[in-house]
Amino acid sequence: MALDVEAGRGIAEVLDHVEAIRPYWERDGAMVLYCTTAAIDHLGFHGDVEAAVRFHEDAIATLRRLWPASIMWLRLRLSAVLVGQLASHTSTRSRAERAVWAAIGEHHVRGMREFAAEHVLDGASHVEGRAWFHRGEAEGLRLRWLADVDPPTSMELVEEWRASVAAFEEMGHAFETARSQARLAAALHAAGEPTEARRLVSAARETARRLRAEPLLAELRTVAGRSTAAGEEHAAASVALTAREQEILALVAQGRTNGEIGRQLFISTKTVSVHVSNILAKLGAAGRTEAAAIARREGVLQD
Repeated sequence: MALDVEAGRGIAEVLDHVEAIRPYWERDGAMVLYCTTAAIDHLGFHGDVEAAVRFHEDAIATLRRLWPASIMWLRLRLSAVLVGQLASHTSTRSRAERAVWAAIGEHHVRGMREFAAEHVLDGASHVEGRAWFHRGEAEGLRLRWLADVDPPTSMELVEEWRASVAAFEEMGHAFETARSQARLAAALHAAGEPTEARRLVSAARETARRLRAEPLLAELRTVAGRSTAAGEEHAAASVALTAREQEILALVAQGRTNGEIGRQLFISTKTVSVHVSNILAKLGAAGRTEAAAIARREGVLQD
């Protein structure tokens, strides 16, 4: 279980520790479970989502051999964590890749729903199952939203993340409550409710600091709209772009549409349009392509 703590704190050695335990997987399925959630989160934090998917598949194959009767119960947690990492990184992928990831996510969420339909997840004995089920549903919606594949409404996104927060609060899991609060806050921004979003960011940040959870703190900085990209101070000084404008400019340079940018940043398309207009004015650019070229020349935007 210490592996989950290490992964939550972003400790680099977690994969070494996972590999040291991996030869003993056949002795106890619990080792598989905790190794896998830690590995998925660690690999996802470092952007290697493909490796996280492979690790998940290996773990599921092992658990099917060891605990065949329990496999779907365990998949609630493993699938929810994996779909969350897919969602967190989908915006860096091409449209075709985003569609593939959305399909992978939907496959896992559908499996969770089938399990929930056969097993009533109520009562005190099923509090953990409920928490991970709601988390998986919320991550599935977040993935579709960010991939722009049959996206939910902002309010559907908010309501499912509210359910995730409530379920982890009932379970008493401080870290996962805070992680759900961070993602609910992002959804609230998209729904035009910044006041509640700020309150949730503050609560989640307090927990993350107490737990020394650096990956979650990094996510919260993004939700709060503070850029931590290298060269931010130089960029702001050179053309007076705000942190949000720099963030949007980087996505404009990738060829993203206003709608795609809005989904990634959990803001409205109209708000993106306003920011893009301000960026063009500040850079003295006639269009999006010229703005990206000027920004690269001035050192505002790095390739």
